[in-house]
Amino acid sequence: ETKLFESLDLTRIPHPSEILYLNIPTDPVNNDIFALTIEETYRFFKRICPSSFKNEELLFKEFVGVFLMIEYQQRTRRIFGTNRNYIMCSALTCFEAGTFLAREEGDTLNDNTVKSSVRSYVDDDQELFIPMFLKANISDKEFCALIALLMSEIEDPSQLGAEVLEVLDGIRQAVFRELHTHYRNQIGIIDYSVRIGNMMSLNHVMQECKSLFQSYFRFYMTIFDDQRIDEKMRNLF
Repeated sequence: ETKLFESLDLTRIPHPSEILYLNIPTDPVNNDIFALTIEETYRFFKRICPSSFKNEELLFKEFVGVFLMIEYQQRTRRIFGTNRNYIMCSALTCFEAGTFLAREEGDTLNDNTVKSSVRSYVDDDQELFIPMFLKANISDKEFCALIALLMSEIEDPSQLGAEVLEVLDGIRQAVFRELHTHYRNQIGIIDYSVRIGNMMSLNHVMQECKSLFQSYFRFYMTIFDDQRIDEKMRNLF
């Protein structure tokens, strides 16, 4: 993204330690940002998914939406804390909360009723996530483990087949083995039940956030029949 933004005149967001830019939802550069994000997400996915697995496209589709959501949530909280004015939407860009999924001036979304719906979604989402995220206080290592666990949480596993379910079970077991080694051998925690419990609670909260976002995203597409939403985004959510 840094290289992508070198030739663009983007608005900087004031921050004491981070280089951040304001994301305008209607800016065409978002197509490039989305492509970069998917590429980076796929690289992470390949590190988790067994190399012998043949049906990775199906699993990646199930994984990428929730991964992006929690990654942006975690990045937002890490950079802005409890400040609810901004929402990270890539490694270096963020929306102002009031313009999240906003459209151009004079368009329907500027109606107060619809703006209120956007604000309501953002508030509901953050009220779900922020308290549990702050309580869990997870490390970077635990965050990676949480991502892998979220990958193994599928809404309707019956549609995925026995091979996929076996892979997901293997991922869960590998995550808990690595966490055991991390807690016991690397940081010397004997009783880590509280930390595991917090991660599982955060996992549950993220599933709720995922459902909330899916409902909102579908509402947005239904109301506006938005042609700006890439077909790949429609398929993800």
